[in-house]
Amino acid sequence: MPTHRDTQFMSTLLIVRGWRGWCLVAWFVLCDTAFLIESRYLLTDAILFFFDCAILGGSFAIVESTPYSISWFVALVLTGISLGSAMSIKFTAMGLVGTVAVHQLFSLLSRYSELHTAHKQARLALLKKPKAAPSRATETTTTTTTTTKATNATKATTPSARSNDSVPGMSPEATILVDALVRGTILVGIMLFIMYASWVVHMVLLPYSGAGDIFHTPEFLHSLQRKDGSGPARELPAGKQPMTLHERIFGELIPVMHSVNMGLQTKHPFASYWYSWPLAQFRAVLYWQQVTKGIGMWIWLVGNPVVWASAFVIGIVGSVVLAAVGATYVAAASRSARRRSFSEQRTMEMLARQLGSNSSAIAVLLIGYLGNLVPYVLVPRETWNYHYLPALLYAVLLLGLVLDVLLKASHGSVTLHATTKLLLVALVCSAGVLFAYLSPWVYAFPMTQAQTDARMLFKAWSDWRTVD
Repeated sequence: MPTHRDTQFMSTLLIVRGWRGWCLVAWFVLCDTAFLIESRYLLTDAILFFFDCAILGGSFAIVESTPYSISWFVALVLTGISLGSAMSIKFTAMGLVGTVAVHQLFSLLSRYSELHTAHKQARLALLKKPKAAPSRATETTTTTTTTTKATNATKATTPSARSNDSVPGMSPEATILVDALVRGTILVGIMLFIMYASWVVHMVLLPYSGAGDIFHTPEFLHSLQRKDGSGPARELPAGKQPMTLHERIFGELIPVMHSVNMGLQTKHPFASYWYSWPLAQFRAVLYWQQVTKGIGMWIWLVGNPVVWASAFVIGIVGSVVLAAVGATYVAAASRSARRRSFSEQRTMEMLARQLGSNSSAIAVLLIGYLGNLVPYVLVPRETWNYHYLPALLYAVLLLGLVLDVLLKASHGSVTLHATTKLLLVALVCSAGVLFAYLSPWVYAFPMTQAQTDARMLFKAWSDWRTVD
């Protein structure tokens, strides 16, 4: 499935910089039965996964581009389009909006620190400059020239400041404020435009009434056509005015969809809850079946337990543990002590360096994971295991990043390096073997009832026979 592969490539190329982590993430996404089933049979979810990755890649492209450059504006526009497209598919993509907002805030704070440092250096250079005794006629000109030379000299010795100080003559605070306004205006403006345009196109192309009429007011139904196109679906009540397009979308359609969706109280036999997803202890979802004379074909939506469990344990829990260990090491040892004990603590030193260089990516991926999971914690209606897939994507990315950090940091320890490589090989092999075992549920291969029952690896998967 092309979209399935696009999901894996866009995310891994931009986040997991090591080739080993890149390969593991690609392999895990390809070997996960849930990702593959959703990509093959549900077009909307496949498109949502694509835009999830496009949003993440675009946010990192914005941060890594020089502000106000062409590539920076292109990244902003493409990220805004991706945000609007994802929000048009599912409102739960709001977690991605928060992820991008936090990521850009981190970027702005880092840029402000650089600008503030450059500004202080420029002022110090100006104060240290020997003062001459200029005439009154040339005093103003000399002062201006000295200030310019000092500022240029400081910029020449500060590459990061040179690349970021794109608003000459402004204070660091004003520069960051303008930057934030430009980013926010482009991202939010394009996102809202895409969302509104998608609703307008929907209302124009599909103006007919249907099964959802019972949820809407007569005024809204008057704006719809009968299925045969013979006229309005409902007469306009006396004293009422026809609804405008804006009122139909924001005053009726979206609020009714949200309230009805949140108000669903019916129990479903295949429903599961958020706390059962990370370790694959959920109820399986039956998408399709056909049984004839003891031989049947089934499409059961389950995840590859190796992918789901290792992504949570190593990716989510492991990244938090490593970050805590690295922070503890940096706080406990002074810089001079770390220099003296470098030979004995080479692994910890390299781990701290790797975590420092990847801290932004780890933080953003953790926030993205929570942003895609927390909405389903708060949803009062029934949920299913496929709702975890956007969050799982971030967990798999973190898994690859954690293993890549460990491989690079373990060069000083033969045992740790060999153990990490062995773990990597074990994960790749076990994920592939388990995918092959569960693949009849992906492609609906003929099996006996006993064979399909044997693939119910956990009791929780087959617990769909009862409803809470």
